[in-house]
Amino acid sequence: MFVVGYVAVFFMLAKRIYDGFGNSTHEISAANNLMWWMVRGHPYRFSLLNDLSYLGIHVELFWPVVAIVYTIVPGVYTLLFCQSLALGLCAVPVYLIVRRLWESEVAGVLMGIAFTLFPPIAAGNLNQVHPVSYIPVFLLWAAYFFYVRKLGWFVCFSIVASLVRENVCLGICMFGIWAWAERRPWKWRLLPLLGGIGYFLLATKVIIPWGLQGRTWHVAGYFTYLGNSPGEIVQRAVTQPALVLGHLLEGANIQYFILLTQSVFWVMPFGHWAVLLGVPDLAANLLSDNGGMKVISWHYQFMAATGLFLGATFTMKRLLNELRRRFGAGYFAISLAGLAVILCLSQWFLWLQPQLFVPLPHRESLLRALRVVPPEKSVLAPSRLQGWISAREHFGDLPRLVNNPPYAAQFEYVVLDANERQYPPAITQAFFDAFQTNQIYQLVFAENNVFVFQRRGGESDWKIQPSSLGN
Repeated sequence: MFVVGYVAVFFMLAKRIYDGFGNSTHEISAANNLMWWMVRGHPYRFSLLNDLSYLGIHVELFWPVVAIVYTIVPGVYTLLFCQSLALGLCAVPVYLIVRRLWESEVAGVLMGIAFTLFPPIAAGNLNQVHPVSYIPVFLLWAAYFFYVRKLGWFVCFSIVASLVRENVCLGICMFGIWAWAERRPWKWRLLPLLGGIGYFLLATKVIIPWGLQGRTWHVAGYFTYLGNSPGEIVQRAVTQPALVLGHLLEGANIQYFILLTQSVFWVMPFGHWAVLLGVPDLAANLLSDNGGMKVISWHYQFMAATGLFLGATFTMKRLLNELRRRFGAGYFAISLAGLAVILCLSQWFLWLQPQLFVPLPHRESLLRALRVVPPEKSVLAPSRLQGWISAREHFGDLPRLVNNPPYAAQFEYVVLDANERQYPPAITQAFFDAFQTNQIYQLVFAENNVFVFQRRGGESDWKIQPSSLGN
């Protein structure tokens, strides 16, 4: 019942943000456009990349599974619902692990609830749409079958988890180290280690280079203080450890670490090998100079959060054993699980932003403006509207007008929102006049400072391509 209620509540909250234009929808537009192309027989085609495959950005081979549902009920709402469903279902494997490990049914239920309310996990429901939201549920099932020593099911869920994104297989490798620490048979040690490394090399050395067609992988831009290419980054990190250490001890990293771990008792996760599952992503986030990777409510935390929570869960088992040895059975398991729920709930401010649920005052004008643009026509629009216009071949955001004017000039429709104060570009009088006085465009909608311009002459031949990824 909790899972049903959780999915329903968070889906409705996510839908309210989306319907009210409460936030940018860039990430939603990427997922929706990818699905739109996929169900039309063009897997991994992506409008914003033109001739490049989406696999040049990330190897996310789980999308075809989502596409099955999307084929039946296409649209953004389907993606929002599936995302909340995946996050809500995480409670089930957590419950099974804790029930068996802590020998308490009630504690299992409470820890399942705690995980779904763990800030990085709860935030995943509301922070647009991302494929990585599916990582925790499959990684947790892999952890459960690893714990109960059912190799076949463990391998199955490890494979599915790895298909979500190329970095997950590094977390799968950590099962091999965990198995080594427990002195398990060699099959438990080598399968996750060799399989994880093998898939990572396949993804990063074969699939992504094929998709990029000679361009640089964007992930290299996450560690600019170390270099501009993967090889340069690794070399400098190894040869200049003081540079890495100095970066790790910066205030932003310390604050990020404290906020991420305080719901799981700070140091508690690091008392068990299970924490290793989250170490690859945690290390990447700490080592990166991309500030977005240290935002608790953004999508970079799913694997790190799963490893931290499992590490805390297994470490607390040792604490429970000591308490039971000294004081008898008692209600220690239930008390610890209840405390975990309270700690996770107390950090609601890290992911719940009430202002996002308030619809924009000019929401109805934005909806009417969108209806002016035919669904098959190319359009540029503000950041908040990206998800709404992404089910088409050509779409983009307004910064393209500034960053790449020749490319932007090919779009037939342009939507301007002069009320926008958060996302660039600012629609000044001069910006508006550039369209109003331009004979190429005609004003076809104007209401509450929301405008739609149509380029005369019909659809473009699209000979000009973006100058770089995303521009």
